[in-house]
Amino acid sequence: MSSLDFLRAFYGNVGTLAGLENPLGVRLPYGVTVTQRQRGAGEGEAEKEPGSVVFVMNFGHGPAEISVPGAWRDAESGESCGAALCLEPLSCRILERED
Repeated sequence: MSSLDFLRAFYGNVGTLAGLENPLGVRLPYGVTVTQRQRGAGEGEAEKEPGSVVFVMNFGHGPAEISVPGAWRDAESGESCGAALCLEPLSCRILERED
């Protein structure tokens, strides 16, 4: 087992034990991160507006492809995403769930 394999397994287990999860629930290639932001109501309001956006970021210097489960659309273009999302090097895509 290489050092990188060990670190991936170790931090994956730490994240699982801490209750952290990848918002898309898929294995990500090296250099790709996924962050979810929940839409919320204004300060002091109890109810949250439904929905969220997911930022998929490729910090790598090469293209990356990930599986995208479910129905998502690109928040900027409005186009539906297929089962695979292709990311250019050093790029970010913002996804919204299609309901």
